[in-house]
Amino acid sequence: MNTRLISSDEFETDLIVLMIGMDAEPSNIELSRMFKTPLDENGFFLEQHPKLGPSTTASKGVFLAGVSQGPKDIADTVAHAGLAASKVKTLLTSGDIITEACIPSFNQDLCISCRLCEQICTPKAIKFSDENIPEVDLAACRGCGACAAACPSGALDLPCLSNEQLENATKAAIEFNPLKPAIVGYLCRWCAYIAADRAGTARMKYPPNVIPIQVPCTGRINVDTLLTAFAEGADGVTVMGCHIQDCHYRSGARYAKDRTDNMREILEVAGIDRRRLYFGSASASEADSFAEQITQFVNDIVKLGPLGKESPRNLIGKQDVEGVPGR
Repeated sequence: MNTRLISSDEFETDLIVLMIGMDAEPSNIELSRMFKTPLDENGFFLEQHPKLGPSTTASKGVFLAGVSQGPKDIADTVAHAGLAASKVKTLLTSGDIITEACIPSFNQDLCISCRLCEQICTPKAIKFSDENIPEVDLAACRGCGACAAACPSGALDLPCLSNEQLENATKAAIEFNPLKPAIVGYLCRWCAYIAADRAGTARMKYPPNVIPIQVPCTGRINVDTLLTAFAEGADGVTVMGCHIQDCHYRSGARYAKDRTDNMREILEVAGIDRRRLYFGSASASEADSFAEQITQFVNDIVKLGPLGKESPRNLIGKQDVEGVPGR
């Protein structure tokens, strides 16, 4: 209806949107930091999975409803809110709530009392007793695994992703990768792994040469793991997690970057090109950035050629590289 001329105009359209544009609530940034839930590129809360978990988030017990996840009409908002309400009801009526905390285990016989675990633990969950034995505060520990990666003697380990499990996963990723170059990717569960999942959901194209291994935090990756990957024949290794300033565990990504930077010096000593090891970052919403980084890294490895007979087996077990703790 043309209200000025008091007449009707007719024209064909493909889509009519009966709403104005919507911006994300500015306070989402603070809520995201408080509840450890990532935001998308527009500032709305990011769901765990667009199809399998549209109302759940990366943080257990935190759910999304309505336009907090993005612009919606009334029908979609009501349906989304109903789904979130059912999730909350299930949680509240389940009786005892079992958490998924992954507390590091401790082998006193292997401990050398170096106290590196105490120094590297950001939430200060590890304290040494009067008997010089580390004690873990179960309430403070966040299960990132940085302490296990820093322990030079192997006295600390992470039950949900032990050193043995990480080693076996690394070997399997190389053994069962039919593509060349064969690349292993260690992706943090909070950002890079979600970005990879979203890239797949959006059908973004990037080389399939990288076999991903999900880790709680890139700070969990130690030097032995990286050396094992190359010793088993990986043509390249990538470690990707949160942006350093946005790390879910505050300092894990920084520890990982320092460790990979110094690891490149070990590779050079072993006669391996330092460009075969890549450290990158991508938030959960940056699927396009993840795909671009993986594509560039695979192209670089293709130019370098296969690893061939290069092998750092004689360096496995080297510790405390250039002052950066880690096995």
